[in-house]
Amino acid sequence: MKVSCPFHEDTNPSMHIYESTAHCFVCGAHCPVEDVLSGVELKKYNKQHKYSFEETMEYISCLPVKEVRGLMLPVNTTGFYVVWPDKSYYKKRLYIGKNRYIGPPGMKPPLLKLGPQKAKSMLWVIEGELNALSFNQCFPNEDVVSPGSATELLRHIEFYLTFPYISVIVDKDDAGVAHGVILRDELAARGKLCNLIAVKKDFNDVLQEKGKAGAKEEYLALLGMYGLG
Repeated sequence: MKVSCPFHEDTNPSMHIYESTAHCFVCGAHCPVEDVLSGVELKKYNKQHKYSFEETMEYISCLPVKEVRGLMLPVNTTGFYVVWPDKSYYKKRLYIGKNRYIGPPGMKPPLLKLGPQKAKSMLWVIEGELNALSFNQCFPNEDVVSPGSATELLRHIEFYLTFPYISVIVDKDDAGVAHGVILRDELAARGKLCNLIAVKKDFNDVLQEKGKAGAKEEYLALLGMYGLG
């Protein structure tokens, strides 16, 4: 099966689709099939070729790990991956397109869990996986989780409730603040102490601009404003 390559101007289809990967013989792009096929096309392909999450994870594990946005992540010619520590899920960020993140077809993202996860005194709930990874890089001994987008914050509330204290960090935009307030109020209604912090700048942006030491210093200053530093 051949399709037009989405990674360059391709009037004559040059991307070959194999069992679980795609390869362009013009620009050299190499990626899983779900990076190339979408919608009805991907559903039709998955019916003909049984989709294997394990095969894709094996593919990702063989990729080179490089510094991307201040983090060490698996990369290929079309984008970079965020892989859950327990290998239960992954997200890929494509280099082209409108900030397009894709994950395994038919799978709902589980909570990204970082740090020791031993239900200590504080759980940090952070909007955005890259922001959570950036925070974890500066504070590896803290329990950090990310549900992804702000709209997913409430879905994992039962896990948050296993910790005595929760701090929720969201983007300072309409969606982040609105869903952060909903979660804070719901946790309070269940007898949990919750701090809600809305930040103007993504943690990942701070990490890229200032490096690990500079980002840690800025994070501590921010948290100190809330009595958490």
